[in-house]
Amino acid sequence: VVVTESWLTLLLRCFVVDPRIGIVGPRSNRVASSQQVAEANYPSLSAMHDFARQRRRRCAGQGFFTDIVIGFALLARSAVVRKIGGLDPTFGIGNFEDDDFCLRAQLAGYRIWVADDVFLHHFGSVTFKSKHYDYDWLITENSGKFGEKWRCLVPPGFRPQLQALAALWQEKIRPEDLLIPLPAPATVPLVVEPLTIEGLKDRNLLLLPDWDSPVASWESVVLHYAKTFAAAASVTLIVPAAPPHALERLTKILEEAVPQGETPDVLAIERAEPLFNLVAAAQGIVLVGGPHDAELRHLACILAKPVMEFPDGPVLARWASGG
Repeated sequence: VVVTESWLTLLLRCFVVDPRIGIVGPRSNRVASSQQVAEANYPSLSAMHDFARQRRRRCAGQGFFTDIVIGFALLARSAVVRKIGGLDPTFGIGNFEDDDFCLRAQLAGYRIWVADDVFLHHFGSVTFKSKHYDYDWLITENSGKFGEKWRCLVPPGFRPQLQALAALWQEKIRPEDLLIPLPAPATVPLVVEPLTIEGLKDRNLLLLPDWDSPVASWESVVLHYAKTFAAAASVTLIVPAAPPHALERLTKILEEAVPQGETPDVLAIERAEPLFNLVAAAQGIVLVGGPHDAELRHLACILAKPVMEFPDGPVLARWASGG
């Protein structure tokens, strides 16, 4: 799967817009459901990103409710996982595990949404091919397992009618019967290549606001940073992709906040870098209501990085001291 710009932020936003939504999926070029985009025909991955960008603008905020999103890219609320657990291992390497998960989520009271403005490229069946699995055999085998579990018949080549099954089971199933406990420990090994940033001091913070916002919410944080960490402090503020007017304003704030010669360390990165690698390189993340906050918070959670939202001087000082 190849992800595209703002994919995670836009999927997460669906949960904020409608608290009934428990699972969200994107559109794609290759997916066996209503998520398929028929006109997704591009000659290269570079052209794919252009296609996704144009679609994101054209379909902003649009989408539709469905009874399943395919598991090549599926986002679920943590509350859903607490209620129904994870994927049913009965289905092994895959096929029908996403049908089962989405059905259990609906029986737990959640709705499922497809975000029209998120497009991801899916190569399709790569895992099955690389492991030399007989895909057709797996489909037949797992359709039988699904039918046995939910007492229904799934003809070869068809997907189960989850909406009808949800209505059938709604009054018959107990909440505890929906739970498939996660394996212990429920963790996935993560290999991350942090961005190499020269010139960092012992401690560093990442600040990535909306530099062009008319309400410069980042200015107060920079002011607190300047007053908390003098030039001698071993702390660096990392500011990626700031336009010239923002850098000029930032420099002025620093100069006015502290005596001459005591300006704290700020490192501006001119080019845009992948958020994941930036977060991996940073030791702390500062949030100030920017467009990347949801994604930054999510990545910081994955990488166990501390997050501070609109921190003042005492909060910054506690972070620097390890508190």
